[in-house]
Amino acid sequence: MSRFIDPRDRDAKLAKQQEKKELLDRAFNRIIGSQLSKISSHRTTNAADEDEYRYNLEQERELASKRKRKKFLSKEHQELSKSTGLSAQVVALMAGTNATTKKEKDDNGIKK
Repeated sequence: MSRFIDPRDRDAKLAKQQEKKELLDRAFNRIIGSQLSKISSHRTTNAADEDEYRYNLEQERELASKRKRKKFLSKEHQELSKSTGLSAQVVALMAGTNATTKKEKDDNGIKK
């Protein structure tokens, strides 16, 4: 074997490599290009959309905070929670098996 490559073989090899590269580039553009066009065609969010979304979330939070909560805990439990630093629900739970809601009373078999 000779150490040197015949220039005709080298040119043929380079031409074959160039042909393979072009074929792979076309396949890549066909596959990935179509997916990129799909992605770019999707609607992108802008600042106005984000502001509207934030405003809607703020309105929902405000409505949720204005809802009246039912008070199931006795004043004794609330006072104990203030003095101990525990939540009123925890104090009610620790106080014993006394059911604090009508549903729980019905579930325990104690009907009013």
